Amino acid sequence: MVWVNTIDCKDEMKEKIFAALTAHTAWKQRLAQAIDAGIIDPPPSVIAEDNLCVFGKWLYGEEISIYVKQLPEYEEVRQIHAHYLFILLLLTSFQSVRIRH
Repeated sequence: MVWVNTIDCKDEMKEKIFAALTAHTAWKQRLAQAIDAGIIDPPPSVIAEDNLCVFGKWLYGEEISIYVKQLPEYEEVRQIHAHYLFILLLLTSFQSVRIRH
């Protein structure tokens, strides 16, 4: 991610970013398995919120300074994350309709 490299980022911050991304990847895998199984969990209302997953909690949390949150790169990451979750919401909605029919 560009914004991590543009600031003086400590190893601890890099580790937290990696941990959040790892948790997000695991969540995506569980969601894909749930869709394949026809069991939508978490519910779409939770998927739509971009601050409820581990990555989202970190992204919006206090560990990231206000200075970093004002960077255009931070906003880009935030928008990508929100857009990604919106696409997942659409996919799970379509899957829910398919399961009901």
